[in-house]
Amino acid sequence: MPEREQSRAQGDATCVSLPESMDITSVRAVREQLLAALGAGVPVELHAHPVSRTDTAGLQLLVAFLREAHARQVPVSVHAAGDVLPAAVRRLGVESLFGPAIRGRDD
Repeated sequence: MPEREQSRAQGDATCVSLPESMDITSVRAVREQLLAALGAGVPVELHAHPVSRTDTAGLQLLVAFLREAHARQVPVSVHAAGDVLPAAVRRLGVESLFGPAIRGRDD
């Protein structure tokens, strides 16, 4: 279960730290954080470095969020320091949605 202090405003952006397990067990809580971030109408920074496990539900949530942010013209940056999320994004072929920040350590 994600910690409560995972979403906060920082300057002119809203930061959302993704949980260690970005999977079916966490998507409901993360979805609420992402919707709140979109509702703020300021750029969103996704901090994906804690992610050490993901599944299709977690990736579907992120893809839906990025598409909605694009439709609302809300800039999103993804900061990914690990290898799990970038590898999953590559496997699904959705790198263009995430941008260059999704690259893993080996890229």
